[in-house]
Amino acid sequence: MVVTGFFFSNRYFIPFDLFLIFFAGFGINFVLEKYKSYKDVFSFYFLVLIIFIFAFVLKTGQPLITKNVFNEIKNFKETKGYVLSTSKEDSAWLLGYTKLKVIAWSFGEEDKYWNNTQWQLFYENLPVSSKIALLNKLPKPLYIYINDKQIVFLKSVASESCIKQLSPHFYQYSCKNK
Repeated sequence: MVVTGFFFSNRYFIPFDLFLIFFAGFGINFVLEKYKSYKDVFSFYFLVLIIFIFAFVLKTGQPLITKNVFNEIKNFKETKGYVLSTSKEDSAWLLGYTKLKVIAWSFGEEDKYWNNTQWQLFYENLPVSSKIALLNKLPKPLYIYINDKQIVFLKSVASESCIKQLSPHFYQYSCKNK
C-alpha cells in the first residue's frame, strides 16, 4: 500500500488498511485452495518471499553510522561555536552529541545564513574561492563536518591551507575574508 502510493497510504483510514490485509489473506487462501496441484510453485514462492524478507532486514538493519564515527562526534572537544553539517543524515547526530550550534541545509534554527541557492552552489563544481566566500558568511568559530560520502564533493575545500583537519571528519575553518 505504501510502495504504490495509494491515497490511503498515509494511514489516515486504518480500518480500511485492516480490511485490505484481511482481504489479502483471504485471497491467498482462496488461490492456494484452487490450485492445490501447484503446491510446488507456491512453496517455491514462499521460500523466495522468506529469503527476500531476510535480505531486506539484513540490508536495512545496519546501524545508521559506525561506532567510530559516533565516538568521534560524541568526543569532539570544542564547546563553543558552530559546526557546518555537509550531509543531511549527520545533522541530528551533530546536534545531539556536540555542544556546537549546527548549521545544516533545511535543518534547525541555524539554517538562516544561506538560502537554498547558496546551499546548492556550495555543492556544485565551483572554484574553491566561491565556496570560501560562502563559508565566510557563516559565524565564527566555525567547524566543518565532512562525512565519507561528501569528501568527494568537498575535497578542494578540505585541502585549503586555512582549513585545518582536527579529526577524520572535523575541520576547523579559519580563512580570512578576501
